[in-house]
Amino acid sequence: MLAFSAVCRLIAQHVRPCAAETLALGEAAGLVLAAPVIAKADMPAYAMALRDGYAVMSERLIGVSPLSPLPLDAAAPFVTAGQRVPDGFDAILPREEVTESGDALSEATSGGHILHRGAQIRQGEVLVDAGTRLTGATMAALRLGDTRSVMVRRPRLAILALGEVNGLLAEACRDVLGGLSPDIRCTTTSGALPALQSTLQVVNPDAVITIGGLGAGTDDVARAALASAGIVLAAEMAVTPGRRAALAMCGEVPVLALPGAPEAVMALTMTLGRLMIACLSGERRGSAPSPRRLKRKIAGPAGLTRMVFVRAEADGIMPLGSERVSLKGLAEASGIVLVSPQSEGFAEGSEVAILDLDHWPDCE
Repeated sequence: MLAFSAVCRLIAQHVRPCAAETLALGEAAGLVLAAPVIAKADMPAYAMALRDGYAVMSERLIGVSPLSPLPLDAAAPFVTAGQRVPDGFDAILPREEVTESGDALSEATSGGHILHRGAQIRQGEVLVDAGTRLTGATMAALRLGDTRSVMVRRPRLAILALGEVNGLLAEACRDVLGGLSPDIRCTTTSGALPALQSTLQVVNPDAVITIGGLGAGTDDVARAALASAGIVLAAEMAVTPGRRAALAMCGEVPVLALPGAPEAVMALTMTLGRLMIACLSGERRGSAPSPRRLKRKIAGPAGLTRMVFVRAEADGIMPLGSERVSLKGLAEASGIVLVSPQSEGFAEGSEVAILDLDHWPDCE
């Protein structure tokens, strides 16, 4: 059996970014930028008011206070937040600092309540770098920067359920990865090798996940199909749940074969499946999640990498189990804690990191 960390390294070594394409910004949510987005103009393009108030020259209001008010210049225009500040004015005096008769009640600081031209970004600067996944906040920044289209990678993923009983697991796998790889096709089939060959030829996917067919003896049809169609990189994995999982390369297409147990499918999809999609997308690794306090100990024999489902709570994280986690537990899970093969677990109160869909396992 191959160590979990070794499997991660194999995925990182063999899985290359898929082809890039240009999409309208609205169609690219959740995908990863294949090229940096360059600002086409200064943002904002003009001096912008940040408060409702009167455009003034700050030097004319020096010494003004409620005890020493000063009538505003009749030419001082009223502007609302977001509007352009007319030339010749260097501050906004908020409306509440002006009486109904037009007297200023306070001084104004030069540049006060004004966002100057180019303050957010200058023309020609990188607005968002390549390798960035387009989350809601990133999409909003691009839209405000008047970005209409972006170059992204959209991995095509095929999921083969080997047998009717695994059809629901294939759909569940798609649920986990759908936000990262929107182009996913699920197929239920009974013939492992013909289905795999047909998928590779007809669908032309960037990656394949098979579910089921990894039993002992004659039921081990998935592993036999991988050996016939490609090069098996990992025949079994030293990980629980999912030790019978396998990894192969069929030409340039990675194939991750998962056993038919729900816990194994979910745990390996959230880790190895997530890593595979990240490599196909050319995604940059973000900062590791902050450690959280463990509310109950995680114990067990060393020797295998263990994946333990956990639920995030206000005062820490609660283990939900691994190989025997219930469907209710899966529904409550916030992520997974990886326990290395050299460790027997973590004591209650330990600070541990959680893997969720925004992260993937280390390849070291």
